[in-house]
Amino acid sequence: MSENNTKSSKAGWIAGISAIATLLAALGVNQFFPKLVDQWLTKPSHELRYDGFYKEQEAVDTDEATDYLRFYPDGRVINSSVVSSASAGEVVNWFNKNHQWAGKGTYVKTPEGTIEFVVKHLTGEVAYQGQVAGNTLNFHVKSRINQHESDKTYQFMETPSAN
Repeated sequence: MSENNTKSSKAGWIAGISAIATLLAALGVNQFFPKLVDQWLTKPSHELRYDGFYKEQEAVDTDEATDYLRFYPDGRVINSSVVSSASAGEVVNWFNKNHQWAGKGTYVKTPEGTIEFVVKHLTGEVAYQGQVAGNTLNFHVKSRINQHESDKTYQFMETPSAN
């Protein structure tokens, strides 16, 4: 299939989905399924959020650690692993760029949502490469400490007193 046909095909699908979503909204479906209609009509944002932090989304027991990331508008990022039993309220009280034990780095993000950074901890470095998709971050993570690699998903958590 030629490049023009591929672009035309994609444009047709997008137009079709938009037409269906518009029709459903006109029929009043959004009264009963507002989140569904919003998902169809809204493209995911590639913007980072600074009014909270991102928490690793993984089912872990309370003896394991949960990974947290926080981004700042000036390009800085911090990272820490916390015992899973700690609440978000407990984490937000100390998880900021001035905390001595938080890993620190500088991120680079493209307008398309690709993001990369290396966080430096006292014990070594961890590299992150991934994508911003709305309130979700998807990363391939590689420890330069022990060479462990994994894919991780983080979900944004808004906090009223984020600093």
